[in-house]
Amino acid sequence: MKDIGQKLKKERINRKLTYQDISILTKMPEDKIKAIEDGDLDFFVDDISFLRFYVRSYCKVLEIDYEQYKQDMSETVLDFTSSIDVKKELEKEELEQNIKERSFKNINRKESESNVRKPFQNIAKKRIDTSLISLIVISIVVLGIVGYVGLGILLEKEDTPAEVDPKNTETEVVPQPTPEVDDKEEKEPVETKKITFSEVNQNTYIMESGTTKELEIVITFEGDCYLEMNVNGVRIENVNNYSVVKAASTFTQKITLVEGDVFSFKFGNYPASKPQITVNGDVFEYNYEALATAGPVIQLELQSKGE
Repeated sequence: MKDIGQKLKKERINRKLTYQDISILTKMPEDKIKAIEDGDLDFFVDDISFLRFYVRSYCKVLEIDYEQYKQDMSETVLDFTSSIDVKKELEKEELEQNIKERSFKNINRKESESNVRKPFQNIAKKRIDTSLISLIVISIVVLGIVGYVGLGILLEKEDTPAEVDPKNTETEVVPQPTPEVDDKEEKEPVETKKITFSEVNQNTYIMESGTTKELEIVITFEGDCYLEMNVNGVRIENVNNYSVVKAASTFTQKITLVEGDVFSFKFGNYPASKPQITVNGDVFEYNYEALATAGPVIQLELQSKGE
């Protein structure tokens, strides 16, 4: 990568072109152009899959045949991506080890606290047992007294003959009115709030989803295109960044939304007609024409917002 960068730098200097000149012709930032010349792959860690498009665009401006570097660029991108995956795996193992160590310390601490509290718990348990026995005894005595008094009253009533009034032998049953139900008070079905989008700038939009938490993002392509999708800066694993998404194909991703989530889309080698993006069936309208003229890669950011 450094050899390719040095050749591009040498040709730029021979043509007496500045970083600003190249930036205007390629629509790439000056710091990205300098990183290509220096062979600084770490600069492109977030969009390494698009490095080949940047170098191709640079070669085109300097009238250099990119095909002579194509194989080297593919191997460079593949090797760097593999090193990133290995680094992430090592970081994951280190994190899991730290979690295990913390869990072991917490278990030991809880066992120590349990051993200290155990004598006091035994004392409290004995007190509770004594109080419970006393309560049961008192309850039995009270129930016996109440039962004895009630039995005496019942026997007195049986010894006294009851007088019956023949006029009151028939009881009139009064029908109870049936409450009327007002159909107007029936609850109307709650309508699901439609997802809306508002533009911050040509690259950034705000999505308001209300109480909706489960999202289904569908992207439909009308031409061959490279795709990269990230959620909060983390690349979605089922998106293959090294193959072309064919025309008339559809990409679907289901996500459980957390307020404040940021979704970013990158389209490389973009087609003449814009990819259609829908969220839960609501079309996400964005200024594709303006993005398509800004550079070789379209970058689009969608920020989520609740009620």
